[in-house]
Amino acid sequence: MDRLSKNIRKNLVDFKKQKKQSIVESKIISNRFKKILSESSNRADFFYKSVAEIKSLQSAGFDFDFLKENIMDLLGVLFDGDSGSTLIDTFKTEGAEHIIKKLNLEKGKMLEQAITKVFSEQDVDDSIKLFSDCDFLCEKIAECLVDEMGVTNQSDSNSMMKSIKMELKISICPILNGLDTKMNSGFSDIKSRILSV
Repeated sequence: MDRLSKNIRKNLVDFKKQKKQSIVESKIISNRFKKILSESSNRADFFYKSVAEIKSLQSAGFDFDFLKENIMDLLGVLFDGDSGSTLIDTFKTEGAEHIIKKLNLEKGKMLEQAITKVFSEQDVDDSIKLFSDCDFLCEKIAECLVDEMGVTNQSDSNSMMKSIKMELKISICPILNGLDTKMNSGFSDIKSRILSV
């Protein structure tokens, strides 16, 4: 019985620590994104700075799912209970257009259509991964291209997807990483002030 009490007590202490850590991390995320919003001149500015911040928080060890959940909640509060979905749709459109422009793709061509389709059809929950995980984005575009080509043989399909994905990563990953610096002239100063909050 004494051992059971110790285990219960230990579990409660662990749970309390996790809960406290979760509250602290939520406040950090909230404060950082509120600061970015207050210093952004427009939605595009907020978009580019948010992408950079998401990557920064991930590299600082924040769990992606935890980040996503907190960001969606925060966007809902900041943008009148919208759950952030309208803003995320704007981000997706902006992101697709940015990549298409950087790749200098002609309207109506297969790759341009695939990029547009991947961004527009990605559900809100996974949209943040389009901007923070180049591997995920390139895999989705490669899947879309192989589907559009009508390849039915599974082996051929997998081989083509792998090859296309590798080619896409060479072109798209530097562009995706460039989103971090697109509107970044004074961002390092902003970032150091946010970290001190």
